[in-house]
Amino acid sequence: MNVGILCASIGFGGAQNTTASLASELSRQGHDVTLYIDKSRFRSLEDVGHLRIVDIPRDSPLSMLWGHCPARSLVSAIRGIRALKHQALLLMSDGHLPIAVLARWFCRVPCVYYELGPRMHARTRFFRGLVVANSEETRDLLANWLHRSAKDIPVVRARVNVERLSKAAGRAGVGQAAGRPVSIAMASRLEDEKIPAVLLVIDAVRMLSAAGRNVRLHIYGGGKDIEDVRKHVAKAGGECPADLVRIHGFVRSVPDELADRDICIGVGRGAWEGMACGKPTVVVGKEGLGGVVCPANLERLMRHNFTARGRRSKPDATEIADALRPLVEDPAHRRRLGGYGLTVMREHYDVKLGAAQIASVLGETSRQGVGSRGLGDALRVCGVVLLSFWLVVKEVGLWCLRPRVPMQSLAKAHALKNGRDN
Repeated sequence: MNVGILCASIGFGGAQNTTASLASELSRQGHDVTLYIDKSRFRSLEDVGHLRIVDIPRDSPLSMLWGHCPARSLVSAIRGIRALKHQALLLMSDGHLPIAVLARWFCRVPCVYYELGPRMHARTRFFRGLVVANSEETRDLLANWLHRSAKDIPVVRARVNVERLSKAAGRAGVGQAAGRPVSIAMASRLEDEKIPAVLLVIDAVRMLSAAGRNVRLHIYGGGKDIEDVRKHVAKAGGECPADLVRIHGFVRSVPDELADRDICIGVGRGAWEGMACGKPTVVVGKEGLGGVVCPANLERLMRHNFTARGRRSKPDATEIADALRPLVEDPAHRRRLGGYGLTVMREHYDVKLGAAQIASVLGETSRQGVGSRGLGDALRVCGVVLLSFWLVVKEVGLWCLRPRVPMQSLAKAHALKNGRDN
């Protein structure tokens, strides 16, 4: 099948890695795949250089006007879609939904939208076509948002190259050598909404250390708030070892780093990478503790895409410390849960399964076609164009009204909220 895949996300993140994994696996399974991405900013861990790529740069301050790309990139995308005569398009982010609406009208190409998170954007309402969800939580939100039946929205979980990541599994669950600290790894961007979870984990590890557990926390990831996190670690040291928390910053391959760690803490794809490497994994998000990946928690974690969403209680570092304690104290327990997590990944999240599911959905969409142009389609085109202009006007208006004072970093705001002087 001749497939075009569009991804508006830039920088490192789950959407990019999912796009790269699915695109590469679809190609390995014999499909003709073209990626529509901002080539200079697409920095997934998985190489996509062997695929055909149409570059649609996101290089304009008002790029949101046409779905996160300027007008000339929109034209390039439509020209590419028309020239390559795709049988179907797969959209990996809502940013390019305007392109899909226009491609359906001008190029007569059916589209499938794969929603990778519970973020319901107004532009999604203008999409006409099959929608696929990454979890039951997202499926139910989409059904309510789009006024569709949940049974008409397939759930495709599998989007991780387990074979590539599990090369570190042979070193998983290594018992603690005499005198060696139990090493805990957390991979996260150090900015914006990711900061509260990072600070909760730091506090939990400090509690374990203060209680006499020989542990070390390794944080992998960069971001604009990294210095604030470092300051928080330095000022909150107390009686804990000086090297209790190490912030490594950006690393090219987190799975390679996980090979030397005993426990993984993550959310979403960060949790999957730990599981695929055979590490016992604890899910922690900005909402607090999601849970240890184990049979008792699996159904709930899968429903919420391995996040802590759905919690009703206030985030508490003590809960995280309590969840980590059995793993820190018992190497055999770590090995059991590490093997369990790897099995879950192979059975439910391997990209080979996901690519086959997506190919089936795309094939069915291609056979159904787009039908004839009608008034509804014309109204959708007009609606998505007007919405794009409105978003620009809204952003400019908010910028003009915004107070001209520096905003506190989320790290500092979180510390103050919890009664700590950062």
